[in-house]
Amino acid sequence: MTDSDTVFELEESSKFYQGKLILTQQRLIHQWNCPTGNTGSQSFVLSELSSDLASQTAFPKNAARTVVKGFFFLITAGCLFFSALQAQLSLLIGFFGLLGLLFSVVGLIQYRKRQTWTIVQRRDGSRATFILHDRCDPEKREQFEAVFSKTVKGENS
Repeated sequence: MTDSDTVFELEESSKFYQGKLILTQQRLIHQWNCPTGNTGSQSFVLSELSSDLASQTAFPKNAARTVVKGFFFLITAGCLFFSALQAQLSLLIGFFGLLGLLFSVVGLIQYRKRQTWTIVQRRDGSRATFILHDRCDPEKREQFEAVFSKTVKGENS
């Protein structure tokens, strides 16, 4: 088989991301396209990759920051409410309170949704690329992982 013979393809898509992992006999190719203009591809030689795939689960990185911003605005509103300037700043107090409440609720909603992804590793243990579980069909992802491990083991033996 030649390098261009595709063994398996996995499509990933979400509102802000479209990607494809293409596994050939010699390479793993990761292509992506985002509406923000971030478009590209990476190619990895299978002999440089580990057949062991890691899985990681974490909270979205901006969720905690959003909650902290919300609490900051709520504390600011509370301090202004109990200050001597309350009468002059009543609209500002309401604005900060509403903003704080909005940020806190949005951040807590984001915080509830954990993200899980499969990490394709190099032989030295560093991350080569990853597959976000929310972006693809679970059955196809599991098939891809099995075929990937088998293909890389065959390449490395």
